[in-house]
Amino acid sequence: MAHTSFYRTYRPATFADMVGQKHIERTLRNAVATDQVAHAYLFSGPRGTGKTTTARILAAALLCEHTEGGEPDGSCAQCREVAAGAHPDVMELDAASRTGVDNVREEIIARVQFAPVRGRSKIYIIDEVHMLSTGAFNAFLKTLEEPPAHVVFILCTTDPQKVPETIRSRCQQFEFRPYTVEELSEQLQRIGAAEGIAAEPAALALIAARARGGMRDAITTYEQLAAFTDNNITVAAVESTLGGADAASLAALVRIVATDDTPACFRWVAEQVSKGADLPELISALIGYVRDLYVLQVIGAQPGVIDRSEAELARMNELLSQLGGPEQIARMLDLLAELSVALRWTNEPRTLIELALVRMTRPESDLSLAALSQRIEALTKGAGSPSSASGMTKGTQPLVSAAAPPTDAGRLWRQVLDQIKQTARSRYALFVEAELEPDPEGGYVLSFAPGASFALKAAKEADNVALLRATFEQLSGQSPSLRFVLRADPQLPGMPASDVAINDAPADPLPAPALHPTPPAAAAVTGPAKDAQAIFADLGALPLSGYEALNDSDEPEPE
Repeated sequence: MAHTSFYRTYRPATFADMVGQKHIERTLRNAVATDQVAHAYLFSGPRGTGKTTTARILAAALLCEHTEGGEPDGSCAQCREVAAGAHPDVMELDAASRTGVDNVREEIIARVQFAPVRGRSKIYIIDEVHMLSTGAFNAFLKTLEEPPAHVVFILCTTDPQKVPETIRSRCQQFEFRPYTVEELSEQLQRIGAAEGIAAEPAALALIAARARGGMRDAITTYEQLAAFTDNNITVAAVESTLGGADAASLAALVRIVATDDTPACFRWVAEQVSKGADLPELISALIGYVRDLYVLQVIGAQPGVIDRSEAELARMNELLSQLGGPEQIARMLDLLAELSVALRWTNEPRTLIELALVRMTRPESDLSLAALSQRIEALTKGAGSPSSASGMTKGTQPLVSAAAPPTDAGRLWRQVLDQIKQTARSRYALFVEAELEPDPEGGYVLSFAPGASFALKAAKEADNVALLRATFEQLSGQSPSLRFVLRADPQLPGMPASDVAINDAPADPLPAPALHPTPPAAAAVTGPAKDAQAIFADLGALPLSGYEALNDSDEPEPE
């Protein structure tokens, strides 16, 4: 006797046997019980969620000889023939192979007027209805709109958006949702009890997670593993057969990232490769796991949003206490999304995965905005701790020191500009053309181009100085002194510098100096430079407030 697949053997025959989809089950049962069955239904949802099975149960309920409360008994001759696909009044059509106008005319339009052979109704189940051509839909439309009283159409599709609105509007629509991990695991346990198959609960959860909400996929994989393991399914067998990673392995990797253990990343990847893991599939599972971590961090364990067991949620909450916060998790998701795309076009997936993990564990080497945001969040989170007083957090070295600034001032300035662009975009233009260099006297020199005197003056305003101070503190925990300088013009050698120190800048707006202050005695400058100095002194008296005041100024720019 030929073996019958589990998904066919354990296909529900009544509404009571259905797993999940309670909203659909109740509506259809009540419609049959009260004789309010519509003439057309549209069942939509992902594959393996019970659309065709529910259509057959509805057909059995309409034809059953002993229907009670809208429920077919599942044992009468009518029900058995419907379940076997042999009932003469139930026509199942595959639109994927019968897409044309002629198929619709021959198999539906030409036969729909005939009375049922044995039952009270004639039921047409059209699977993958979205595959019908435009002409076929047009030919079918009139029949669907005004069918004979004894006809019920049940249209099934995995892509309802491809079904014309004229068709959808004439049907009662039901959306089949993917099954949860718990629903799939429970169904697999029931099958195992009936078939004498032993399975570890974690193995069932792993099979269910890999099915991505599809009952047929879960049962098919379960049957395959039962044969492979001689009816004793373990987590190790699931991992070796499916080539994926269980939640414990994914949690171990997240813990590695949380502790910035770069060498452990390489060991983790090597372990997955040695187990024969499908690396792209592994990253897909990791994206789902990190996504759930992010949702758990932001809104908590909302039903229907995170599909994890209680034990797994407890482990994920423990991981969140080790991670730096939502910014770090969001950056992990960004890096994994980039990696997922790159894996489609590479022959070296292992190398790309290792590089992405290194970037996760070493944000200080990454100049992206996401990495910078993560580091700022870490600094903020560590405020008040002994390490924060020196501007240090786990895995992060202070970027600047008031006494000894780093030589890589350009890199620091790019980070400052990136942060200002995020937090104060309207003032970003003031600083974008400026350059930062270490000051031999301590701190930094922020130099502007010779023709950017207006930008220099606006940058020295109290609110802009405060913005710079806050940004430097966020990035480094320090407030280095900073001088504002207009770079020398080749035509005007010896151009004087206009200085202000961040540490000494007042919190209130800077007072405007006298309109024509007396030049300092120490400034013994002659020639064009002396004239330029007088011009800048005049400019210093302008009560500028952003670019609006600059545009209203009548003072000439230096030549």
